[in-house]
Amino acid sequence: MGDYILATTTETDGQGMIKEPGAINGGFFKQSDVPEPPPPS
Repeated sequence: MGDYILATTTETDGQGMIKEPGAINGGFFKQSDVPEPPPPS
């Protein structure tokens, strides 16, 4: 997901798709050089 901070909660297959229906993985916010990133929104 490029420059985004990621949260992974479940396994994925070879194409990056989740294996368990209803589970989620995703990005929160863009990564930056700032020591404290902004909170997720």
